[in-house]
This record gives sequence, C-alpha cells and structure tokens, in this order.
Amino acid sequence: MKKVVKYFLPLVFMLFSCDQQVEYFITTEYQYSNSTASKVSLILYDQSNQIIEVIEIEPQQSHTDYLEAEGFEKGIVPPFSYSYGKTLRVVLKFESSNTCITYTNNQEILDYTRYDNYMPAMLSGNHNTLVFDIGSVEEAMAINCN
Repeated sequence: MKKVVKYFLPLVFMLFSCDQQVEYFITTEYQYSNSTASKVSLILYDQSNQIIEVIEIEPQQSHTDYLEAEGFEKGIVPPFSYSYGKTLRVVLKFESSNTCITYTNNQEILDYTRYDNYMPAMLSGNHNTLVFDIGSVEEAMAINCN
C-alpha cells in the first residue's frame, strides 16, 4: 500500500498542478447579410447528412457568427467551425420562392477566400471579420428546392 501511495500521489499532483494555458488564440467574425427581399435560411449539414443548425436571416438583415480557435498564432477560423460538428454542406434557401443553392467541398460560402472582403493579408492577423452578402447573384443562381 505504501508503494502505491508513494508513486500514485506524486503522479496525481503532477496531473492536477500542470497549468494548461493556451499560447495562441484566433477569432473570426463572419457576417452574413441578406440584401434580397426574401427571408433566407442557411441549413448546415454534418458528415452524416444530419442538420446541425439552421440560420434564418430576414430581408435586409444580417447574422453574425463569432468563431474561435486555440493553438494558432495567426489565421482565419474556417466558416461554420462549430464545436458540435464539422459542416460539410450548406443549403442556402430563399423562402419566398422555395429555391436553393447547395454548397459542398469548400464552394463559395464554405471557403473564406470567396467572401466579399477577403484579403490574403488577413492570414497574418489573429482577429478577422469576413462578410458574405446574399444578394441578387445568389438569388438568380438558385434552383427549385427538392
């Protein structure tokens, strides 16, 4: 018993006394603006094709996501990087016309380099704001939702 205490207690002390500070921390703010006359929904799907979140944006309104990542000194947190699952597909739905655009494999809204104000210099920062305007271009590309 003394051997167990002799080796076990120092090990427990070491485990609980270690300070686990995060050396680096980056944040990215994503702003999704709806400049159309239709309410839009961003429907996010995970790798199992399950809906993980639905973001609804009223006409002429915006929605903001604040995303954080630990352990990186500089860079951009990928869009829709939530702790509860990786987003592999986004369906942009225009509610009034029941039309949709489906984005997969880092297309458009899943690729931060495709956001309206992206600049490569943002990769050198640790806090960035990226804007994606949902407007007439997206509305014209949308097809009937199945």
